[in-house]
Amino acid sequence: MAVAELCDDGSGEQMHAGSTRSRTTAAAAALLTLLVLLAGLLTPFQPAAHAAAAAPTAATATVSGTITSTQNPGVGAPNVQISLREAVDGVFTQLTRTDAAGHYTLTFQGSGTTQLAIGAAESGSLPKGPYELLLVSVSYTAGEATTGVDFLVRYMPALRVVATYDDAARTPVDRVAHITGQQSYRRESRNTGTTGAVFVSLLEGVSYRLEDRTGVGVGFKAQIVTMGTQDITVRVLLSASERGSVVSVTVGTDDGTSQSATVTLTGVGQSTRSYTATPVTGSTSAYSFPNVVPGTYQLKAAPTDTTYPSVWYADSYTAAGATTVTVGPAGSPLDLALTIHKALTLTLPGSPVITGSATLDGTLTATTSGWGPAPVTLSYSWLRNGQAIAGATAATYRVTGDDLGVPLSVVVTAAKPGYASASKTSAAVTPPPGFVTAPTPTIPQPAITGTVLTAKVGTWSPTPTAFVYTWYRDGVAIPGATTVTHRLVTADSGSRITLSATASRAGFSSITRTSAPTEVVAYRFASSVLPKITGQAAVGRTLTASTGTVTPAPTAYSYQWLRNGATVSGATTASYTVRAIDEGAIFSVTVTATRSGYQSLAQTSAATAAVLKVSPPPRRPPSSERRRWV
Repeated sequence: MAVAELCDDGSGEQMHAGSTRSRTTAAAAALLTLLVLLAGLLTPFQPAAHAAAAAPTAATATVSGTITSTQNPGVGAPNVQISLREAVDGVFTQLTRTDAAGHYTLTFQGSGTTQLAIGAAESGSLPKGPYELLLVSVSYTAGEATTGVDFLVRYMPALRVVATYDDAARTPVDRVAHITGQQSYRRESRNTGTTGAVFVSLLEGVSYRLEDRTGVGVGFKAQIVTMGTQDITVRVLLSASERGSVVSVTVGTDDGTSQSATVTLTGVGQSTRSYTATPVTGSTSAYSFPNVVPGTYQLKAAPTDTTYPSVWYADSYTAAGATTVTVGPAGSPLDLALTIHKALTLTLPGSPVITGSATLDGTLTATTSGWGPAPVTLSYSWLRNGQAIAGATAATYRVTGDDLGVPLSVVVTAAKPGYASASKTSAAVTPPPGFVTAPTPTIPQPAITGTVLTAKVGTWSPTPTAFVYTWYRDGVAIPGATTVTHRLVTADSGSRITLSATASRAGFSSITRTSAPTEVVAYRFASSVLPKITGQAAVGRTLTASTGTVTPAPTAYSYQWLRNGATVSGATTASYTVRAIDEGAIFSVTVTATRSGYQSLAQTSAATAAVLKVSPPPRRPPSSERRRWV
């Protein structure tokens, strides 16, 4: 288990440059300053830099000021690099550094404006200095001293990673840390060296992910570090049981040539770790895994030159045939050797052959013969007019409308471990051209047993010389139903009917179009007696309708009364009461029988006589009048 500790680095240690580097940098700066001064004397229009202030002459100009940093605002920052940025190629040329008090003076020839880089003068993603690069423009005038040109640079605090094992010697862990900036500000990888530490100049206020991308620190847990204004040290303690061994690998060739390769160790079984070897400096065949955790692995060499196939230890062209290697605990070095071979040549005695039906919806098949030595793995790429057809990578291919009149061929590639892959292309086959217009046939509705369906094939272009028809009942061809018409029989009831029409014409690919299915074919009722109206056709009287006789028995009836052949609104029951407005009219009734799976049957009765007006009964005289006549 890894233990991580975050603490401020209060040691005052210069974490970005060691003493040797500081002396080298100072010497280089002094030498460069001298060269620039000489250049200024020889070339009047080139700027020259001086660490100490000097009074300008009539031909020179000086610019001076103080540089401070966000680390200690108000206090001059010592040893800050000032460089000239070339306008043409953007290259930085160091001019000077600030003195112990943060002061600087630059001397230029003539008058002009130039761009300076203050802080780090690196073009890469990781600066050497502890300050973020600041680009500024300064102007100068011959014979004048410009003072008070001050700048504030942003301090980039350092992250120091110290990774050791928990053994008594606190042995450093090599190649552990990987730094990635959050908030889209990326930093390249930095690995702990043999001293177990890494120094990185980062941005204040930005979060960075510290993780192990090498597989060396097995127990190293990724963590987020947010940089403040001060340097930070992260100490990582790993269990000594995670310390691995050195695995050395020698990669040779059977033809005596030197071949570079990518050499990897991949864990098998419970081990999921993977390592990539580091080439040994000065050697073209030696590789080293400096810290491999104990376990079982497969060793593979993948030559850069692809004419040499990959090889697994020991001398296998496939992972399945590889011999595993066992890495022991720390202090158990392992030396291995691999030999890579020039790829052998496959024998392809003939080109692929295309067989099958080169017509619309036909299936083509690519075959080979004698390719070897067997067994070989074959892959396919079908071509239309010489161009690969997307997704057509099987041994068979179904011809589509896009292929009609266009040559089709296939490329077959043979592969075998230890052999160079080889390909051959078949001769082309060209499906005949197709019809320009090929409409789908239609079938009239409704579909009722006893009726004749007549299909319409539409207008084709060019006109076919013949059609072949096939009627289907629920997708199964109906025996003998091969004309443009089909009489629906009892066997069709409860099914859906479709028609396929295949058009043909000399020199063209035959094409088949299939109609949409009909509605479910319904049975037909048989009727023996029509509905009948009973009752007196007179105002105030009630007329009643019978259902008639229908076979088989309907499950429901509906009614509609008719006056002089026109529907009477709301008169939809089995009886109707004649009204005064009906006087003189004749009435009939339509009775509709329904049953699931049957076509509805509507039958209309015979009409009644004209509706009569019913007179009121005779008026009886009052009794007084009767007495008068007595």
